[in-house]
Amino acid sequence: MRNPLSDRERWDRNVRWLGEIAQDKIFRTVLALCGCGGIGAVFAQTAMHLGFSNFLLVDPDRVELSNFNRLLGVRGSDVGRYKVEFLEQTLLSFNPRAVVKTFPMAFQEVRNAPGTDAEDGQPGPAASSPLEEAEVLVGALDNNLSRLALQLFAAQSLKPLLDLGSGIVLSPTGTVQEKGAQVRFYVPGGPCLLCQGLKVRGSSETLEQARRGAGYVQDTELSPPSAVTLNTAIASMGLDLLVRYLINPSAHLPRYLYYDELKYRLLQIEARSDPHCPICGQNGIEKIALPKK
Repeated sequence: MRNPLSDRERWDRNVRWLGEIAQDKIFRTVLALCGCGGIGAVFAQTAMHLGFSNFLLVDPDRVELSNFNRLLGVRGSDVGRYKVEFLEQTLLSFNPRAVVKTFPMAFQEVRNAPGTDAEDGQPGPAASSPLEEAEVLVGALDNNLSRLALQLFAAQSLKPLLDLGSGIVLSPTGTVQEKGAQVRFYVPGGPCLLCQGLKVRGSSETLEQARRGAGYVQDTELSPPSAVTLNTAIASMGLDLLVRYLINPSAHLPRYLYYDELKYRLLQIEARSDPHCPICGQNGIEKIALPKK
């Protein structure tokens, strides 16, 4: 693949504020996007405009008419297609030189699938996974069990994980009570998503409001409402955070952002690792994965 910096005019407005070194870093970074629905798709589309050109797309679902209110660029002919295939076509239409690999299956299935050898494309070691190729994991999943599974993989493989989520909570009469979203960023050596959700420095009321606003405690068996404005806002915040991290991994960056769209309020919630956490604690799986000194 040709370096995008050779297409000077295409990336000029990015290079002016990022610089050539950062733009080249973005171009070469491999992202694994788990969840290609409303948030995930807009995240990938926006990332492509910033210069990201290497994607692993993971999602078992197909495009439905109910996705049309938040899946940008979707057409009637896309109904029934896998979301990863729709998104692949969208990304390649913008940058035909991009490398996009699709996995129309659940994250857990991809995690356990054999990887391929970089030289000949044949199945790699049994312990490997296609996701090992990724440098950064991005989760736009719709349930906490899958989020936890992705977090476990991130800790075991020592990969950064950007978690995105949004939700709208309705009253029994249908009135919008809460409308919010969150970005949570796990970097090996820092608090995991579990600690970011349970061990927040601050009042429990603040945390509970953030959890409700992100749709975590909505008790319903119905498909939750969703809004494209909320998805695009939180996807952009998460992407900006990721870019800042790639430019300067040692920078002090927020790990947990909560966006309240009803009040146009952005909260930065601090978190720390629980020493007894099974993921990022002193004897957690992250520490087991670290190379022995």
